[in-house]
Order: sequence, then structure tokens, then C-alpha cells
Amino acid sequence: MNIVLIGAGPRNLVLAERLVAFANASTQAHTITLLDPFPVGGVVWNPDQNPKFIANTISQQLTLFTDNSIPKQQPGLTGPNLYEWAHHQAATYLDTHTFKMRQLFVMKLQS
Repeated sequence: MNIVLIGAGPRNLVLAERLVAFANASTQAHTITLLDPFPVGGVVWNPDQNPKFIANTISQQLTLFTDNSIPKQQPGLTGPNLYEWAHHQAATYLDTHTFKMRQLFVMKLQS
């Protein structure tokens, strides 16, 4: 099966992870292609955007990994949300604001 995802933004990155998990459990051959003229994160999370833009989501809810709120037929990748990543791996960037800038999320995507 050949699958093409248009856009490498957060939604398609999560979708790609789920597709890979299902493909790994299948006996069929799968090809998953992600197309986007921008780096990982797509145009939505372009680090060249105005640094005053906010993500409009609290940092504990920003992640590229599935959690227990997503029913999983197949095991998936686990990892931190943005708050956990920033607290443990990027403490110098963490501030007291609930809403995080898009560029901080892009740093997580590219790390």
C-alpha cells in the first residue's frame, strides 16, 4: 500500500506515526511518503514566523507522541510533551507563561 501525506505539520506527523505502527504490525508492504516544502513541522511551525505568535495550546498538551487518550491497536512511540521536554532538556527556555511560542515547539520537533 502506498500512502502520501501532504504537509509535515503536527497532525500529519502524529498520523504518520500511527500509520507506521499499523504498517509494522502488517504483513503487507507499505510506503508512507510525507511531502512538504518546509522542514519538519511544516509551515504551521515555521521557526521564521514572528516570535510573538503563540501556539494557542498549553505546553502540557503539545506533543508529537500518542498518549493514553488515543486508543491504540498497535504500540506507538512514547515521549514527552512540550512542558516535560522544556523542563528536562531546555530549562533555559522555560518561562512562567502557560502558552509557549511556536519556535519552542519547533525546537522540540527538530531535536
